[in-house]
Amino acid sequence: MEESNTIPPHIPSPADLHAYVRALGMLRDYEGLYSFSTWLTRHHAEVIALANAQYSGRRWLFTTLVALRAAVTGALEGGRHTRSGAPDDIVQLVMSQIDSVEEWGGWPELQYVEEYNNGRYLKSRLPTVGGR
Repeated sequence: MEESNTIPPHIPSPADLHAYVRALGMLRDYEGLYSFSTWLTRHHAEVIALANAQYSGRRWLFTTLVALRAAVTGALEGGRHTRSGAPDDIVQLVMSQIDSVEEWGGWPELQYVEEYNNGRYLKSRLPTVGGR
């Protein structure tokens, strides 16, 4: 067996990933959100494995993807596009990265962003990653 010289990355919990996306979104750090989505897709296998191993991990991962869409499209607060979001090219890049991971089921639908922002998200039975 060949030994790898790469150090496996530390993978934060899906809840921590969600908090990070919200922080970047509140700061309107769109390049940071793009870097995050690049990291997330690069390490998707490890992220999914951790989400599957944790209670509500898949749900938190889906919530993270919804928050990511809300943040880059300018809909993180208020349920509607109340402020400008990331430039269109960044939105398209982030969307294509998320769409590239088949297990995630694609870019979250706008309905989930609205539920997330209106607080119904926490009260309803929301989908999990890949379970939409």
